[in-house]
Amino acid sequence: MEILLYLLKANIVFMLLFATYMLVLRRETYFRANRAWLLGSVAVSFGLPFLQWNTPLAVALGQVLPAVGVADLPASTDTHTTWVDLLLIGYAAGVSVHLVRFAMDLRSAWAAAARSTSDEGYSFLGRVVVPDILTGPDREAMLAHEWAHVRKLHSVDVLLWRIVQAFNWFNPIWIVALRELRALHEFAADAAASPQHAAYDQLLVAQALGVPTHSLTNNFRSSNLKQRLIMMHRTPSSFVARAKYLLALPVLFVSVAFAAPLPSTPAFPVRSVPQEVIAKAEQMPEFPGGSEAMMKFMMENVKYPEAARTAGKEGKVFVGFVVDAEGSITKVVTKRAVYPALDAEAERVVKAMPKWKPGMNAGKPVAVEMVLPIVFKLEADK
Repeated sequence: MEILLYLLKANIVFMLLFATYMLVLRRETYFRANRAWLLGSVAVSFGLPFLQWNTPLAVALGQVLPAVGVADLPASTDTHTTWVDLLLIGYAAGVSVHLVRFAMDLRSAWAAAARSTSDEGYSFLGRVVVPDILTGPDREAMLAHEWAHVRKLHSVDVLLWRIVQAFNWFNPIWIVALRELRALHEFAADAAASPQHAAYDQLLVAQALGVPTHSLTNNFRSSNLKQRLIMMHRTPSSFVARAKYLLALPVLFVSVAFAAPLPSTPAFPVRSVPQEVIAKAEQMPEFPGGSEAMMKFMMENVKYPEAARTAGKEGKVFVGFVVDAEGSITKVVTKRAVYPALDAEAERVVKAMPKWKPGMNAGKPVAVEMVLPIVFKLEADK
């Protein structure tokens, strides 16, 4: 289940960044910056959900209780296992189909680039093919165009993008984004080649009599001719237009806020009168029956998650919570995470605790922040 949630977060962040590109940056002539935005969007989208926002200092905010150890006991039956497994099987099947299609396109592109001649100009990795019938300035301009693709590693962009796209096949936005990336490749190559030909736009029109035959090659003859001609004759973006790229900052802040692990507490306080939360009281809160009773409660209720057992994950989860003035458990949140399934199980059991004896200051009940370490330990193979 964790991989599906990870993919969902990553794709939402990517769509946010791509929407910013389409609405604000697409028409600018800073082709290198736009290319960096699109490629960087992939790295940011899949990197943010991996980040951990918890630090050791967070644990020091509350009173740390003795650690509770949890052995590798049989996990309770997960009623969601069946449909989650079906989703994972369907996802894996889709990835397999798209990777096979990518492999076939890669083979086709490599074979096409190995030819000595063709009716159209294209390039792939370090290979360039141009029509034999072209001579003089026409041939020089097309060669300049295709070698610009090679120098700028445009084929590498497409190859890596297709691999990432295969793992996100369920989201059609990746197809649209790849089309935009390839258009940027053509704009950059046109900008490099147009000085080689006095009537470069006429050469484009003369060559635009067919469609690309290889999905991974960079084709001189492409289907976005009108857009290429418009960008060639567009007035270069002003220096002031660069300020648009500062939008990366607020967009990244929103992405970080979305991708960061969110506390599982309600968005609004459950009590009408807020209570001051302190880290230490004259008389600290106490689990009903004392520490031994709490240890027994934890051992009877914590179950080792099947997902963590299968993944071989273990470690110490620090769960923070507040024992309010009435003894209720509130504001349960993971202070130091280990693995999503282990973190979720630790929070679940803390939330299920009965009311505590509240902490006291000057004879009055107060809200006190506590931290409970829960150690999940896999048994060694015998």
